[in-house]
Amino acid sequence: MPHDDHRFDKRILQRNLLSGVVTQKEYEGYLERLKDNAKEADKFEAALIPLKRKIPTRVFDEEDEI
Repeated sequence: MPHDDHRFDKRILQRNLLSGVVTQKEYEGYLERLKDNAKEADKFEAALIPLKRKIPTRVFDEEDEI
């Protein structure tokens, strides 16, 4: 199975499992074959800064003004 097998894309995996496109056993095998890249990851720090305006707490409709 190629590493870029789109059947295991996390955005559609649940649907593929439910519809039988992928079995749980295939998915577990795919996860076991993935390379562990933890040692290659870069560490970074991030800080949150306060904003001067309120952040919307709901989704705006197209007619709503921001």
